Amino acid sequence: MLLGKTVVVTGVIAVGGLLLSLAGTASAAPFMGETGEFTGAEAAASALGTAGYLAALAALTTGVGTMLRSAAGTITGVIMLLLAVPDVLRLTGVDWLETAADFLPFAAGTVLMTQDTDPYGAGPAVAVLLAWSLAALAAGYTLLRVRDA
Repeated sequence: MLLGKTVVVTGVIAVGGLLLSLAGTASAAPFMGETGEFTGAEAAASALGTAGYLAALAALTTGVGTMLRSAAGTITGVIMLLLAVPDVLRLTGVDWLETAADFLPFAAGTVLMTQDTDPYGAGPAVAVLLAWSLAALAAGYTLLRVRDA
């Protein structure tokens, strides 16, 4: 059941993200001047990166939702993980915590969406997102089996 839900949700989100990213890029580019200049390959890579990031977030959120069994808790937890935790880690001024922030989902998603290579390239970004998603799904599955079986 959890696998089926994850496949459907990630598939729908990935396709929607791809289409909306392409449509948004195409519609905004004429108004962006030099900032909106890109090749078709760059736009396609960015759109695929966006779709992959959104699919990974959908899987991660499905896992967190399964763990928490609360819509409000899931939304709060995922937003905190994506936005607040990286900022707090970077504000500490502690080198290893700042480096740890690079391995949270937001940093990896930014790499995929922008095609940037800082702090790492697309391959490690995909690995980071997969690790977070699989960990959340594994924890969700474990709690589902133990608590609800």
